[in-house]
Amino acid sequence: MKKKQLFLLAGISILSLLACNDGDSEDLVLSKNEKIEQSETSKILCSFPYYPAFSCSSVIKDNLIDDEDTSIMYNALTKMANYWKIQEPSLMFVHDPVNPYSTKTAVVHPDGFILYGYAQFYDAVQNDHNNYNHTILPITILMHEFAHILQFTHNLPNPGNLPPNSYITEGIKELEADGFTGFYLGRPKGLNKTKFSEIASVCDYFAMNATNKHHGTPEQRRSAVRLGFLLATEWGVDLTPQDFDKYFFLYFAGVYNGEYRNKTSENFRNPKLDAFIRKHIDELRKIASGEISAEEFKKL
Repeated sequence: MKKKQLFLLAGISILSLLACNDGDSEDLVLSKNEKIEQSETSKILCSFPYYPAFSCSSVIKDNLIDDEDTSIMYNALTKMANYWKIQEPSLMFVHDPVNPYSTKTAVVHPDGFILYGYAQFYDAVQNDHNNYNHTILPITILMHEFAHILQFTHNLPNPGNLPPNSYITEGIKELEADGFTGFYLGRPKGLNKTKFSEIASVCDYFAMNATNKHHGTPEQRRSAVRLGFLLATEWGVDLTPQDFDKYFFLYFAGVYNGEYRNKTSENFRNPKLDAFIRKHIDELRKIASGEISAEEFKKL
């Protein structure tokens, strides 16, 4: 990560505190490979069914400021698609020349591609203090969005895997996406983090920077990531998205009510894994309730 980018982000942050200019800011030109007209850009960015993730003054780009960063993110996406065995989705970056810091978010567009804000990337870089070249946190955020692609592709969560009298909500989807992220961080063919302390601070940023309340509480998000990581490091094999969905909700339900889905869960329970996760159920419950603080979480 080149130092000039960190200075650039500082400039972006300062600009966001100033009143919107009257058009004299430098208009970032779309790359030749993308060639998206501004009208088409606005159509894409303003077509979200629930809430506008980006301002309509934003522009879509197929690159970040530095080519190396761009390559890291595209390569990370390719690796995720290969690992989970699905077609690689499109990844686009979003910059708002009027209010740069307004792009501090990343989302999946209803048409199935990922939009990753410039401000989100560079804010993640600045806060990724403990990792080589400061790219683990930006990739972690990308994996969360990729998890939503997995959900769309495989129609997850599967209602049959949820606890009795439970329904699929946006919060359930978001927490499962956090779980998928924790799992990928711990798998050898993923980011291959064998100690939770290597990613705990990253996950804490991840939990504390939800763009809106439907992601779940920070405590719930920490618990979901932790469970995904435990499944990854103890399991010893790679799970399909469908199998991950089964195991995640089998144990995540137990975090809150101390019970497990129902007798049919025996059909897919692995005795060794089950014994290991049950040892951590009280820990997971305390993370979700806040009894284990953010600082204690980083030391697990």
